[in-house]
Amino acid sequence: MLGVALGAASFVWWASSSDQWQSWLQKKESSPQTIAAFSKQVPVQLPAPHCDVLLNFFGRLDDLPSSQSWLETTQNLYTHEDAEVRFCGRLITAVWAEECADRDGRATCQLLDPDTYDQVWMQPAWPAAQQVDVVLTDSGLANTRNGLVFIDRQARGRVLAHELGHTLGLADEYPMSRDLAERFCAGEFDFSALNMIITDRQELTTAELVSLTQTLPWVQHLQQPIAQKRAENVWQLGSTDPLRVGLHPVATCEDTGFYAWRPVGYVTLMQQHEVGQMPNVYLRLMQTRLNKKASDTTGLYSD
Repeated sequence: MLGVALGAASFVWWASSSDQWQSWLQKKESSPQTIAAFSKQVPVQLPAPHCDVLLNFFGRLDDLPSSQSWLETTQNLYTHEDAEVRFCGRLITAVWAEECADRDGRATCQLLDPDTYDQVWMQPAWPAAQQVDVVLTDSGLANTRNGLVFIDRQARGRVLAHELGHTLGLADEYPMSRDLAERFCAGEFDFSALNMIITDRQELTTAELVSLTQTLPWVQHLQQPIAQKRAENVWQLGSTDPLRVGLHPVATCEDTGFYAWRPVGYVTLMQQHEVGQMPNVYLRLMQTRLNKKASDTTGLYSD
């Protein structure tokens, strides 16, 4: 198995044989400097900063440039001046099928080598609080199922960044399909969203408001009241300043009889991946959860 670090982001390539890699290098007419960067280790350990999330890209050899680009785009979107989630990644070949067609319009693929798949997980290139598998396909809408991301290899980096949000605890902030919304908003999924709470009413009593406030995943980051007083012992949910952390309505549970609320009132990456950004408070919430995972698994990667 061979590996290489490319660009500013931390990245390794993992294949089943050196012949695969040398063949690809010849086709790409790689420079001697690039070839000299390879090291025969299993897996390749390369100097890298601390890594919160290790992305396992499963695809073909020629997916290396796009995977590297995706990694860098994701890192940029998940970095603020005072908060960030740090990513590293590797490309693994010959584990999932190389030709992956969509099913019902959604990206999917077939696992070919379960044993190697398990081995990859047991041999992370860097210690990380969480590993996320990203399977590259030839068509279909990107989707995340049970923490596994399927994505068209022609998709933009922002699409992947959105899907990774799901694996790190963020729910969609746009109207879901009716069936999915009804089940999600009724609490039928085992998914504890960091960026959303759901209520069955828009008005609460004082006691109910106090109780709700204590359950907010972002309660420690509140910057304004989450409700407005309408009458004695009657509070209307919702904050007034969309730019400050509070409680803001979002259309996730539209037409279901439930109401979805999020910390901010502006467009985010989880609402519109084309233009939205990742709010600072979301990064802080994800980092807190990742830190807890890292603490819970201390010693997992030690010799």
